[in-house]
Amino acid sequence: MDHDVSSLMLGILLGRVREDFGRERNARRALLLDRVMEGRPTVSQSRFLQLPSEILTDIADLLADDKPALASLALVNSDCRQLARSSQFAEVCFNYSPWSQDLVRKLASELSDRIHDRPRPSISVCVRRFTMASNADWLAEYNRQLYDSIWGDAHSSFSQEERNKLRDKGNKDYISLRNIILGVVGCGLPNLEAISWYDSFAVDDVFFRSIAHSPAQHVKLHRLPVDKSAAFGFIKEFAPPATWPLRTLVIDARLAFQPPARDGASALDKRARVDGDCSLAAEAVLPRFFETLLRLCAPTLESLTWNHLHFRDGGGLDRLSFGDKPISFPRLEYLHLQWADLSQPTFMSFLRAPLRHLTTPLYDTYKLGEVLDSCEPIRDLETLVIPNFCMSKEGAAHIARFIEKHDHIAKLYVSEQMEATGDKAHIDSYIVPLLSKEQFTNLRSLSLAWGGGCMKEETRPHVVYVPETSLSVIGKIAMLEQLSLCAGISVSWRSQWLVDHEQLRECFRELKSLKKLALSRDTYAFGQRGSDVEAYYSDKEVGEGEKAAAVVRPELDDVVVGLSRLALDARQDAEIFNAEEAAQLDAVWERAHRNRMLAEAESYAAVLPSLEWIYLGQRPMTVVVQQKDDPRGSGPKKWAVPSTQHRDECYTFLKQTFAMGTGD
Repeated sequence: MDHDVSSLMLGILLGRVREDFGRERNARRALLLDRVMEGRPTVSQSRFLQLPSEILTDIADLLADDKPALASLALVNSDCRQLARSSQFAEVCFNYSPWSQDLVRKLASELSDRIHDRPRPSISVCVRRFTMASNADWLAEYNRQLYDSIWGDAHSSFSQEERNKLRDKGNKDYISLRNIILGVVGCGLPNLEAISWYDSFAVDDVFFRSIAHSPAQHVKLHRLPVDKSAAFGFIKEFAPPATWPLRTLVIDARLAFQPPARDGASALDKRARVDGDCSLAAEAVLPRFFETLLRLCAPTLESLTWNHLHFRDGGGLDRLSFGDKPISFPRLEYLHLQWADLSQPTFMSFLRAPLRHLTTPLYDTYKLGEVLDSCEPIRDLETLVIPNFCMSKEGAAHIARFIEKHDHIAKLYVSEQMEATGDKAHIDSYIVPLLSKEQFTNLRSLSLAWGGGCMKEETRPHVVYVPETSLSVIGKIAMLEQLSLCAGISVSWRSQWLVDHEQLRECFRELKSLKKLALSRDTYAFGQRGSDVEAYYSDKEVGEGEKAAAVVRPELDDVVVGLSRLALDARQDAEIFNAEEAAQLDAVWERAHRNRMLAEAESYAAVLPSLEWIYLGQRPMTVVVQQKDDPRGSGPKKWAVPSTQHRDECYTFLKQTFAMGTGD
């Protein structure tokens, strides 16, 4: 699959939940006009172009999302065209569309002009960020016969030989175009700062040679399959004293799967297998590759996100090690370790860096907990994320002692395994007692996720509660500015935490500095038959209470459906509603739920004077203050306003706000 372009046509399965809030990217920043002119003086004598370059750049940035205005600016003269381009092409994404292919060929032509000393105003000088993310639909469009031979209605009419020939042609065309892109990225974008690569097609030695020779200092490689020959070639070519002055590295890579040779395989396929016959055993190649890569960029690396979810033969993840010689990371401040089975000496190498933000690995927290327990306190640590709080008492004790050594941190995130119960659940017995000591005087952000969840049908109903004693301890951390709580199963449609808002408000009323409050996987018993509350969001049961709640805030709805027609009677369960009626019932439930959450949010705002944002029932909401005092003399009125039109998982925003999310 890793050497098959048809695999890229499958797209990415995102699931059915909505998750848009907080995914807005930072606005792109145009380059100064002086830089995109490459030292050439402006031709126009316009007073507008006599403004300082910084002001002209601000103007270009203000127009960044106004494509017609930028297009009009580009038509004024050649100088304004470069100014417009500095914003239009600050970020370039190749998605296999006709427009992105034309742009890549234009950039390749400009590279040829540069090589042959034919300078002229160019697009390539404006590019600061390049993203490779081929779109499945465009790939299918350019390989229509291949797509039809696999997934089309007449796929059975294609022989395997015909399908193989189409696949070979598609692979060849993709690699040819990718090599043009790599040539441009490697030496044709002089102001390139960042590269993001999302295509999961096996890369060869050309890939790493090009990326490493580019001027980019921020590189993201997402789920990248690496040919064994490419990894081995990288190890040989970039051995010390070579360097790669990266500042940011986000890497999720594995060895590419090499399918068995087939009759009629192309010369390209056969060459790949011969080249892959290198002297290192397969299980040793990727650990050596990672070691070489990190030694290259260690002197300059400031931020590292590392994921390696790859299982070796016989089970277990690949063990990653720096060998006998530790690596020093003198500038590393941000370390986000995900699925990576690190040796203890390798993990200790990271802990000796001047870290400010740390996420511990998801894998093998017991053994790494021993390293955490034995290491010296990290003096400048501000953020600590423990995403997989160990299920053994020994491991939990190790991690708790590490947390206690860092009572100067400002942000703490601890998550149990979502099904942890009994003697395998440790937040209440290890983390909450730490917080009760009142020694975390700098703590401004706290996120705790309890386990207790279950998905077994024989144990229904699945309901999770958070102990009031733990909530009371949290409520005494007076300097908290943001708080996130979660409990139970944290994946799929299930929500099992039957939250008691009155109890929470009573416990948290002393949190006078709290600005953000998030409750995740909370569920409710409104209209639910029996106690099966975990299906609250999927069942969407509509009764008289929902109909009444749905019309409470009509000013929030542009279109008012005929709610009076939706009166339910005893025969409702036996009726078959048409699509329009079903959509109306869904709208009633959603509005009722929204209005209930808004009411709860306003009740929180009444007891939390600094509250600005709150997340309840999958609804992000902003708290606004009415300017005039309430005529009844109770002071300014606080209102909750929906931040989105729909329910939202807010996964990205919550990770970025309360942990160390990357924003993918």
